Amino acid sequence: MPRDRRGFHRRPAPRFLAVAALAALLAGCGGYKEKVTERAGATGFWHLERARTARLWALLNRIGFIASHLSDHGYEGDRWWYVSPQGQRTFLRVVNGVAPDGRDPDATSFVPKAIEQATGWGFNGLGYGVDVAGWLPRAEAMPAVMTLSLDKWQGGLTQGVFDAWYGPSVAKACESLAGSLKDAKQVAGVLWEAQPVASPRALLLAFAALRADSLSKKKLVSFIRDQCRGDLKQLQARMPSMRSFDDLAARTVWDQYELIDADAELFARQAYAAYGGRVQQEVHDRFPNFLNLGPLLDPGMPVAVIQALAAYVDVLTFAVWSPDG
Repeated sequence: MPRDRRGFHRRPAPRFLAVAALAALLAGCGGYKEKVTERAGATGFWHLERARTARLWALLNRIGFIASHLSDHGYEGDRWWYVSPQGQRTFLRVVNGVAPDGRDPDATSFVPKAIEQATGWGFNGLGYGVDVAGWLPRAEAMPAVMTLSLDKWQGGLTQGVFDAWYGPSVAKACESLAGSLKDAKQVAGVLWEAQPVASPRALLLAFAALRADSLSKKKLVSFIRDQCRGDLKQLQARMPSMRSFDDLAARTVWDQYELIDADAELFARQAYAAYGGRVQQEVHDRFPNFLNLGPLLDPGMPVAVIQALAAYVDVLTFAVWSPDG
């Protein structure tokens, strides 16, 4: 055993035991209260809240063996939670596309049976593509995500968000959904639409296919002109087949496009900002108590595009598919 300078035997400092004892003491303390620092959505409806622990708890959660012990007791640090209308925090596990089709002759009994089956599989919510009319009578049994069908009203992202008709079409879509839902507390949130666009490249090419006289096509041509600084040689370096910027406007198929990914990402940021701003306002006006889930995004969307959209939603929603279907 080591000796100190005076020759007395010195015992090793029991640091491990001290920290473990401190963790156990804190975890067993009934007076602990966490602090809710942010909220999104309305209390009494499905909403989000961010809970933050004290600084000491945050430090302890960085220590592996202590963090696991704290997690067992519900002290898990700084994080966001979904909160039910009854005030209970939960992790939503939703199943999509719950609606009858041609294989279901008795459509009225489909949703009750589907909810029972989904519950047995471990799901506790219904995702996009839900049969609203069938779900509403059973809403208390399981919350659901509502899908705002913008394409139905020609308000989809790829159809041109800079044209004058775009705003009224979004308003009609929101009005239609709001008329069905009323103020159902079991709505877990409003999803704008499923997969509005697969990638910035697909978005740019969709805008290129619009009519030459549409404002959205003109906006895209103006964007390309700015990227080329009005220089025809820079345009032809991108697309050798183009003879002029007017030719760019007239054509609906842009092929042999060099630098398309870089241009598409920058243009997508502008388009998503216009899209996000308009839909956000309508969703806020029509569904003030519901979470704004934004569009269903592809995980491969560039970070810059996601950041452009994040300012207009409560939740960023991504589609993640299982490799085995």
